[in-house]
Amino acid sequence: MPIRDEYINVIKELAQLFGHTQGHYRIPENASIQQCLGYALRYISGNSTVHYRYDRYRTQLRRSLRAHNDFCRTGTVVHVDIGCGPGLFSWVVHDHFNDADVKLQLYGYDHATEMVRLAELIQDELESTIRVRFCHEIPQLLADLPCGSSRGDVIVTFGHVLVQLANNQQAIEEFAIILEHLTQIGRCLVLAVDAHSYPAPFQLSYNHLCKVLKTRHCVWEHEKVTGSNGFGLLRRK
Repeated sequence: MPIRDEYINVIKELAQLFGHTQGHYRIPENASIQQCLGYALRYISGNSTVHYRYDRYRTQLRRSLRAHNDFCRTGTVVHVDIGCGPGLFSWVVHDHFNDADVKLQLYGYDHATEMVRLAELIQDELESTIRVRFCHEIPQLLADLPCGSSRGDVIVTFGHVLVQLANNQQAIEEFAIILEHLTQIGRCLVLAVDAHSYPAPFQLSYNHLCKVLKTRHCVWEHEKVTGSNGFGLLRRK
């Protein structure tokens, strides 16, 4: 059963338990749990079960996989959400592959400690046998990722984090480290969903990330799918 509505309800319940601040677009590293919940609630429409980002992300994932219909044939999908926030993209991937004969390995990384805590709290309340490994430290993420013979097709997702961190060169460098590591696991399908209202900062971050990846001997074969300006396959030269 899709976990989408359950995810929305859990966020609302946690917001009642912990309280929340007004939703912000950017979350600092030292954000409180209340700020993180305000961010999570920002994309839920009133008291309904509409979640703008959830539905948009799932649409983009479908389009991307349809454009590469030979992807996900190994039987194992490794998904890494960079800038995972409250874990939204992980559960989008969960729902997309819900009825498929695919082994999922899900990972989420975010720089904000309390955002990772929120993602874990949400996960604990969801009725799913699949677990996501969330963390806020890159060395821990790299240590958790599969290696050696544990290979599969890799899906890397950026929600709107490239817009949020447009002028943060350190963050872009860190993202490149993660992506370079992932190319050693298998071929990477990268999906960076842009924010329509902020095309300039998205493009700035995307261009910078591409330049850094070149220095790390990685090539991003850029394509364009409606609603996503950063989409394509990433591989080592």
